Amino acid sequence: MSFEWPWQYNFPPFFTLQPNVDTRQKQLAAWCSLALSYCRHHKLYTLDVMEAQESPMFNNKKIERILKVHLWFTLRQHFIILLFTGKKLQV
Repeated sequence: MSFEWPWQYNFPPFFTLQPNVDTRQKQLAAWCSLALSYCRHHKLYTLDVMEAQESPMFNNKKIERILKVHLWFTLRQHFIILLFTGKKLQV
């Protein structure tokens, strides 16, 4: 069974950190959901930062978008805070 991408995955702005705080919160939540679903589907338990840039999860070749570095670091921080505290990152 192939992985089913969420609609946001084919929306180019999804790959760039959004300036509006409310939009950014929704964007980070969508990325978290995507990452968890993708890793669960592919039985991935770790993500290497260097390899992740080439992963289809962060590199949508169909729309020629790759996760921007600033968003990658914000997302990573969001994951860490969520993992250890259960709270969302306040951006």
